[in-house]
Amino acid sequence: MNSRWIFRFFGLIYMIAPLVAEAETEPVSVVLSQSADQIATGKTSIIVTIRNDGDQAVTISKFQLPFDWHGPLPNRQFDVIDFQGQKQEYSGSWDKVVGRPASSFVHLGAHQTLTGTVELRYSYRFDTQVSNHFTVQYSLPLGIVEEGTEPDENSPSYSVDPNRIRVITSNVLPLNIDATSPLDPAVASAEPSAFVPASLLEFRQLAAGEINDPNHTCNVPQTAAIIAAFSDAKSVINNSLGYVNSMFGTTGFDATKPASVSYVKWFGEYDGDGKMPGEGGNYYAGRAGVVVATMRSALYASSTHTGGQSYVPLTECQCPAGTLPEVAAKARGNYQILLCEAFFNLKATGGDDSRALTLYHELTHFKSAIADGRGGTTQVRQTWDYGYGASFDQSLAKTQPAQAVNNADSYEKFGLDVMRYYGVSGW
Repeated sequence: MNSRWIFRFFGLIYMIAPLVAEAETEPVSVVLSQSADQIATGKTSIIVTIRNDGDQAVTISKFQLPFDWHGPLPNRQFDVIDFQGQKQEYSGSWDKVVGRPASSFVHLGAHQTLTGTVELRYSYRFDTQVSNHFTVQYSLPLGIVEEGTEPDENSPSYSVDPNRIRVITSNVLPLNIDATSPLDPAVASAEPSAFVPASLLEFRQLAAGEINDPNHTCNVPQTAAIIAAFSDAKSVINNSLGYVNSMFGTTGFDATKPASVSYVKWFGEYDGDGKMPGEGGNYYAGRAGVVVATMRSALYASSTHTGGQSYVPLTECQCPAGTLPEVAAKARGNYQILLCEAFFNLKATGGDDSRALTLYHELTHFKSAIADGRGGTTQVRQTWDYGYGASFDQSLAKTQPAQAVNNADSYEKFGLDVMRYYGVSGW
């Protein structure tokens, strides 16, 4: 090759390289630091700082921010880990948001910063029996945006689309806490109550006006709507389990089947070995095993059976003061669901948001140990809210399938596909 052209070729690479590197630089960052309060008293108050060093504004869902909740967080946003590597239990809320109105978002302008203090003990149970040493890390999903403004999932860089879908993780912050330091009594009293199951018979009697429970916050029409919604949610779950089972042909997983297309769309590429015969029925290898166990867990949570009596999760028709109007429900504690005003304004079934799908979404958040058919082997299942919205969920399935199978909204979207495929009336 002519030496002059070689010089020009490498000179061109030299000029392009900085541009490529610059395009790949992430302008949004999250930093955790200790607050003076944490240093002084050993509380679990930390400072979260989110900075946009780019030249365009970034949209952030309020429900993925840890600020201004004055108590439990609306979803699990932090990983809190003890010195043995064990994640600490999340005890805050799992808020189900209806739609994506503009009021649900914050726009972080170019070269702007958001900062605030978070008290982690309102949302996490710190096990200090062995040690008071922990670490904490925060994850901020981006790409959840107002309806009609979904980002292009193929956007290669921030300069093309600042709201492309990705997750920003913070630094890992060490914590040395004093679990005996007092919390604000007014906020601490908002902790979810212990699980007191309400029998399905009692719910039916309340719905029919046959009994009156002064401690029950749901009126007769609301109670009837709840009973119907639980029934519809169970139908979605049972049909979803059957739909997953139909992904397989005589030679294993069949990517051409409608169920397989839906599975890949919401949960990502299939990575298992098909159905395996085991004790108690078939089990599924790979991430499909996680999906099936999660569905079975939600089915179990929808109605447990004790002594021949059927029970439903503790369901109340009252959400805390200050709950944003787009919140339909809050799953809290152990099998407790708080239903907000927005829940009763939803359709019973059908569409992206319905009472049935809202309950299915919330039921996947409850922790259950589910047998997978391998001689008593169990999986402890509990979904998180990595994000929501069709664009976000589909991108998550493509890029982070391990998170997609643990994302509550992905099950809701898959359930809608299932009911429409089967042509169930009302869907």
